[in-house]
This record gives sequence, C-alpha cells and structure tokens, in this order.
Amino acid sequence: MTLVPNRSGGNDTHPPSGSGRDSRPPARRGAALSPLEVEQVDLLRTWTADELCHEVVNLRRAIASNRQIGAAVGVIMRERDVDYDGAFAVLRRASQDSNVPIVEVAQTVLHLRRMWA
Repeated sequence: MTLVPNRSGGNDTHPPSGSGRDSRPPARRGAALSPLEVEQVDLLRTWTADELCHEVVNLRRAIASNRQIGAAVGVIMRERDVDYDGAFAVLRRASQDSNVPIVEVAQTVLHLRRMWA
C-alpha cells in the first residue's frame, strides 16, 4: 500500500499498481474517500473472485434489461402519445395482468415493433 496525501491533510492508502501511477481519474487523485466509498471498498474486499464475477454478470443483465424496458417505454410513448409515466404504467399493467416479468413484456413489445416496422 502507498500513502497518498489528501486534501484534508491526511493520507489515503492505495494498493501499488504495476505502473507506479495512481490509476484513479484525475478528479479523484488525492481526494479522500467518502464514508460510503470506504464501506463499499471494505465490502468488496470480503468477496471472492467468483462472487465478484457473479455480481458483474448480474449487473450487466440488469443494465440490458433496463435498456430494453426503456426502449419499450419509448415505443409505447410514441404509439399511444403518452408521457414516460403513462407508458411505463401500460408496461407494468401488462406485466401484472399476464404474470410475466416486465422485461419479457418489454422484449415482446420490441419484437412486435420490429415485425411491423
């Protein structure tokens, strides 16, 4: 670990990097970690590599699902001339009424849109 002076006069600790340079973005170099960031770093240190890989896969799935839902909301907004909240309510209601996950309803909306476009 290396000690890096921070703006408050204390030191931050950072693991040594292969290049000897601070790998943090320029805006964060020398900045103290917030209490939340310290908590997150401590939590990550307790995870195994397999757990971290599993978490990355889950986060990537969540991002992809979120994008599909957003795209489907956009289709509904255009087709029904409603705002975001109204379109999301249509999607949510279809999901609840059919007992199908909202991401699957969104995928169906997008599939049908591509078929009829």
